[in-house]
Amino acid sequence: MDIEIIQAHVDDAREILTLQQAAHKEDAHVYDDWNVRPITQTLSELHEEFDKCVFAKAMFDGRIVASVSGKTVADTCMVRRLILHPDFQHEGIRASLMQAIEVLCPSAKRFELFTSTKRTDDIRLYEQLGYAAYHHEDFSPLVRIVFMQKSI
Repeated sequence: MDIEIIQAHVDDAREILTLQQAAHKEDAHVYDDWNVRPITQTLSELHEEFDKCVFAKAMFDGRIVASVSGKTVADTCMVRRLILHPDFQHEGIRASLMQAIEVLCPSAKRFELFTSTKRTDDIRLYEQLGYAAYHHEDFSPLVRIVFMQKSI
């Protein structure tokens, strides 16, 4: 499969938002909560994120099939919303995007992210990429999140 990983730009926002909403529908079903930010976010809000964050995208056959963003503050990059179209699972795209965000945030000495403790495949991927859990927190009565970090 010929996947291209490149930096995304604000003109990709509509396609990324559509993918983001589709990718998070499964979580909304699992937690019975449709008010999560990735689903309720508006296009104008995502446009504003492009002013503060760097985005990477995975392209296949002319369309975006995955995306991730990162926001660097001081020497820490907060990795956000690693999303992947369900048809492209197990192709190594998520790992490639995580490596891309590290390249796109060259001033970062530390990378941080969080995910649900129920997303064991994601946690396993992050651990394989050198991330380690350092904090757990209850996000809601149904959702417990794990914060993970990696130092460069």
